[in-house]
Amino acid sequence: MQGLLWELGDHHVTDVVFERRDSELDQRDHKLVEVLQGRHAMPPRLRLAWCSPMLEPLLWLPDIVAGAKALAERGDPRFWSQLEANMLVRDKEIR
Repeated sequence: MQGLLWELGDHHVTDVVFERRDSELDQRDHKLVEVLQGRHAMPPRLRLAWCSPMLEPLLWLPDIVAGAKALAERGDPRFWSQLEANMLVRDKEIR
């Protein structure tokens, strides 16, 4: 998490939304953030929020990408190939 938050800060991200889970896991996330902030181990400009995936469907995207990659590594590249092709097209459009 520390590395991810620094990378996001290095890429000029200012807002990070965590997926709200159950109260115990959310509390653990909050404590981790407090520790990182106390050690100055994350960019101070990051604004963190927790949101329910039922209210913010974009929170499903990391799970979709991770699932597609895991299937590809197990020999089923169908979904990863589709994602990868779309990412290459988007990358060319941005450049």
